Order: sequence, then C-alpha cells, then structure tokens
Amino acid sequence: MNTIIYVIRLLLSLLFVWHGAEKLIWHHPVPVNEVNNSFVVFYNLLAESGYIYFIGFCQLLSGLLLIFKKTYLLAVIMLIPMVLNLIACHVFLSHQTGYIIFDTTILLLLLFLIRMNYQVLQKIFLREF
Repeated sequence: MNTIIYVIRLLLSLLFVWHGAEKLIWHHPVPVNEVNNSFVVFYNLLAESGYIYFIGFCQLLSGLLLIFKKTYLLAVIMLIPMVLNLIACHVFLSHQTGYIIFDTTILLLLLFLIRMNYQVLQKIFLREF
C-alpha cells in the first residue's frame, strides 16, 4: 500500500509542479475555440489581474510539498479546495466533460490519500480540548 501512496503522491506532484510552473513562467492564453466563452473571459480576468500567479504559486508549492513524507498531508489539505474550485469552473463555465472527469479523478486520489491517513488526521483535527 505504501508503494501505491508513493506513486499517487509522485504523479500528483508532477502534475501540480508542472501546472504551477506553467502559470508562473510560461503563461499562455486559453484557445478561444476550445472552450465556452464565459470560461475564456473568466480565465483572462485571472490573468489580467495577476491572480493566476497566486494560483500558480499555490499549485507549485503544493506539488513540492507532496514530495516529502512530512509535508504531503498538508499539501493534500491545501489541494482539495483548489481542485474543488477547478471542478466548479469546468462544471459552470467551460462545460468540458474531459476536464470535469480529469479533475474529479484528481479529487478522488486526494481523498484516497486522506482516507489512508485518517488516523493521523483524526488525532490532529478531532481531538478533545
């Protein structure tokens, strides 16, 4: 089971490091013909305001934190709201089924990592004061 967890962490790490770096360094506009117009407007607003750099930094940081055993649970907790936001953007704005399925798969992998560490997280978050 440890090997499966490690492989999931590695794949998610590569994914988020790549996409975070892409937003920070190689930022490119969304092709208009591929997605719904409302998503293009939304994404361009993120880019013009500079908020896309914050998203990229958070993705890059989370991807790096996934690598290390002592910090990967923090990364998973950080990534769950980001991935939920990605799913919501694709459901409500882009309507791209492929992206919805891909992002939902990422969410399920993150929830699997949470489930595998439930005992640890229970001691941290559900202890009595």
